[in-house]
Amino acid sequence: MGHDGCSIPNAFKGFRYATMNATRIMACGSAAAAASLAAAPLLAATAIADPNKNIQVVTHVHGDVPQEDTSGPQCKKVQQAKGVDGIPFMNTGTVGTMPGDNYRGQVTDLTCVYALAPDFSSVYLTGTETGTITIDGCGTGTAVLEFEGTVTNGHDQLTARLQPGNGTGDLKGASGTFTSEGTSNPDGSADETITGTVHCSHAMS
Repeated sequence: MGHDGCSIPNAFKGFRYATMNATRIMACGSAAAAASLAAAPLLAATAIADPNKNIQVVTHVHGDVPQEDTSGPQCKKVQQAKGVDGIPFMNTGTVGTMPGDNYRGQVTDLTCVYALAPDFSSVYLTGTETGTITIDGCGTGTAVLEFEGTVTNGHDQLTARLQPGNGTGDLKGASGTFTSEGTSNPDGSADETITGTVHCSHAMS
């Protein structure tokens, strides 16, 4: 729900964003701001941790319909979208929706979206994803992913980084890189596949 009670029919989620309705955004007077993040509770069993191991991650994500959120600090100007103000969105999501997924939990995404085309058919986005996560073979803790990328005609190509020291518990010292691809659904939600490598390290715990 945008400010002034206007609903924005768009779809991005935890690493993705699909075509937005620019006319509705302008009518609602969207501001360039960001929102506070809130981690969600864990839904998966705790795995046995190996403190120094590289884990190949494959997981599937379902993202709920994002809502415009202007309650936090402003989205920063970025070189990738010169002169364009970012529009902040927040959504929740479930990580690990398929059998065999080894990265699981509930997450909250905060994303700044920058229009690269007037009709929002192409956008640059950047943001964070926070949640309590279990990575099989690594452990359980709060993880904070920093992501960025582009979305064109509803198809995303993004990268994400898990920075050591941003998490808690078994994942406090974990680091990693990921790629994400996904598409939006007619209702505005999204489904995507994430792959990457996590290096487990408890040296910072």
